[in-house]
Amino acid sequence: MVEDSKNKTGTENSKDIEQLIEEISENADMFHSFLKMAKRLKDAGIIDLMDSVSKDYMPTDIEFLGKFFTSREFTTAVIKGGNTMTAMLYMLLSEQNTDLIRLLLYNSEGFSDAIVDGVRKPRKMTFLSLYSMMKDPDVSAGMTAMFNILKVFGKVVNEKMP
Repeated sequence: MVEDSKNKTGTENSKDIEQLIEEISENADMFHSFLKMAKRLKDAGIIDLMDSVSKDYMPTDIEFLGKFFTSREFTTAVIKGGNTMTAMLYMLLSEQNTDLIRLLLYNSEGFSDAIVDGVRKPRKMTFLSLYSMMKDPDVSAGMTAMFNILKVFGKVVNEKMP
């Protein structure tokens, strides 16, 4: 592009500049929006971050970063991550879901202790021992919940997955 401007006459350059000014005037609202967005990025420190990254890395690294952030794989990962986050936020709209998640997380130490204890000190499992465990109302409730989850999981995967 620099070579092109060197080869052009002064008249051709001024025509290019006039055409550029005309296009900017016709799209002033777009440029104004772009400048507002750039100001917000600057105020948030993103422009400064990008500037420091470009100073700290060699040009080949910057080229790699540019290719990486504009790659199809990165874009796909961002879109999939965004879709997952949207689904999680939607899930958290339900008071029942947030109460259940809170309950599980506040009792996570009990879950991890039970898992470690079960692995380190396994009991012999016979049909009779399983039957007696199933008589425990907490075990029965947990097993019912797990079977209900498995049923919904199977149904959803069969209906929604290709």
